[in-house]
Amino acid sequence: MNGKAVYVGIDRGGTWARFCGLDRAGRRVFSEKHPSPLIKKFPELIKKVLDANAVPPTARCVIATKGAIANPWKDGYLKKEMAGRLNVVEVMSDMEASVRAALHGRAGIAVLAGTGSVACGINGARMAKAGGLGPVLGDEGSAYNVAAVSCAVAEGKAVCFAPEKVAKIAFSAKDVLAAAKRGDRAAVGAVMLGAVKLARQAHSVVAELGLESPLLFTYDGSMMKDDFFRKHVLAALTLYSGITRFTFVPPCESAPWCAARAAKK
Repeated sequence: MNGKAVYVGIDRGGTWARFCGLDRAGRRVFSEKHPSPLIKKFPELIKKVLDANAVPPTARCVIATKGAIANPWKDGYLKKEMAGRLNVVEVMSDMEASVRAALHGRAGIAVLAGTGSVACGINGARMAKAGGLGPVLGDEGSAYNVAAVSCAVAEGKAVCFAPEKVAKIAFSAKDVLAAAKRGDRAAVGAVMLGAVKLARQAHSVVAELGLESPLLFTYDGSMMKDDFFRKHVLAALTLYSGITRFTFVPPCESAPWCAARAAKK
C-alpha cells in the first residue's frame, strides 16, 4: 500500500491547475485537476488539495505557474503563503516545466498554444522563449487570440481585450477551427494569421539557440493538438527557418515532473 505524499508537483496553467503527489518510493499517490484560479486564490486551492490528500507540512513541492518569469514576485508570494503548510523548494514558470518535462534536457523546442501561447527552447544550459506575454500584448496563435480575431473580422470591429471573458472566448476557438476546416473565410484568416505569428515566435527561439534540422519538437495545448492548425504552424516554421525535418516528442505531464524534481532537490 502506498504511503502519504511527501513530494508534490503543481502546475498552474491558463485553464487548469494540476496536482500530483508521490510517496517516498516515487509512486503516484494522488493526481487532481481543477479550474485554474487567480494567483491570489491559488494558495487556498493548494491547501484544499493538500488537506484532502493528507499531505504533511514537511512535504517538498515544486510549483510551476504561469507568469512566473514576467512576475518574479510570485515566487516569494507562494512561498510565504504556503509557509508552515508545505515546503515549497522552487517556483518556476509553467512553460519551463513543460519544455523540460518533455525534452528531458535534450536540445529542442516546445510550442504551447492553449488559452495562451508561448514558444520555448533549450540547448544545454541555455533557454530561450518568445511570446507568453498574455492576451493584451500577444499570445499569438492562442485559442483566445484566434477566436478574438475571428470574431472581430466577422463583426467588422477592432480586436478588443476583455479580461473577464478570456476563458469563454478561448473556449470558442474550437468552433473557429471547425469553421476554418469548412472554408469559412473569416475563420481561415484568423487561423492562418495565428499559425504564422506563432511560427515566427518559434523561429526566433530556434535562431537564438542555434537549433538545426532535425529539430526535436514537442507541443501541447488545445490549438497545437489540432492537426489542421499544427500543420500550418509547422509549414510556416519551415518557411522561416529552413528546417524540414522534425522529430516529435509527446508532451509530458508537468505536475508529475515537478513532483519528481522536488524529490531530487
